[in-house]
Amino acid sequence: MRASRHVLLAAAFALTVFAMPAHADWKDDYSRGLVAASEGRWAEVSRLMDSAMAGNAQPAARVRLYGQRYEVYAPQHYAGLAALRREDCAGALRYWEQAANTGFIAGQPTLAGVQQQGRNDCATRLASQAAPTRPATSPAPAPASTTPPAVATAPPAAVQERPAPASTTPAPPTRPPVAIAPPPQKTPPVATQAPAEAPPVRAPASAAAQTLQPLLGAYLAGRYADVLRQSASSATSTPKLRWHVLVLRSASAFNLAQLGEGVADAEATARQAANEARKLDARLEPDPAFYSPRFIRFYRGR
Repeated sequence: MRASRHVLLAAAFALTVFAMPAHADWKDDYSRGLVAASEGRWAEVSRLMDSAMAGNAQPAARVRLYGQRYEVYAPQHYAGLAALRREDCAGALRYWEQAANTGFIAGQPTLAGVQQQGRNDCATRLASQAAPTRPATSPAPAPASTTPPAVATAPPAAVQERPAPASTTPAPPTRPPVAIAPPPQKTPPVATQAPAEAPPVRAPASAAAQTLQPLLGAYLAGRYADVLRQSASSATSTPKLRWHVLVLRSASAFNLAQLGEGVADAEATARQAANEARKLDARLEPDPAFYSPRFIRFYRGR
């Protein structure tokens, strides 16, 4: 009996000893990740925050890292920020939309503001991809002027009187030559010089943004059902803009199907929108920096 007790105590002690480094590691990884974030070393931030989450994935408003140093513990937030800084919008959204982070970040206004700005940056990026592009046009030639140039019609600046023929008698003194002014003009001559460069003709930049912003805002906030409702009646002015709306619709329905939330035939809706988008333009594909690899495989029919 006594031997059994010693065995149990030894086992408990061993578990405690081996657990202590693991407990300390996630704090150390998180602490070093914060330093890397302050210095802009985003690849290292991503690695360290993933390691910290492996040890403790639950955010907290205040944890003691070491000594008397207390910090907000938000590894998902910083992992998402690292992905965003590396132009990986899909990765940023995957971290930020984890249930542990979404419930915690609402109580942290500063971190929530950073995430919202990141979502806006991703939305702007996708909207810029949908904006119609036109080749730059060469400067337009200057219109032909109906009024002859002023130089052609104006008389010489000053015309002197002809000297009188030579005479044997001295001529009386004459006044100095008088400049003959040009006849008065009712209107000033029209300038015919063309401007140095005419601005290229461009389509309004806000057209795509006005159409996509409501859909992007709902998608980035995880309101996929709103995307389905709004995209059903969304007006599009170009085929490329229509393609982006269809892909957002397909991705939203796909996410709903993956989450198992109450939208009937969500996967069928996702498949229909993806098929329609591919028929519209088979050369375009969803941006891997914005959409998840799983959805891209679904879009390709794999």
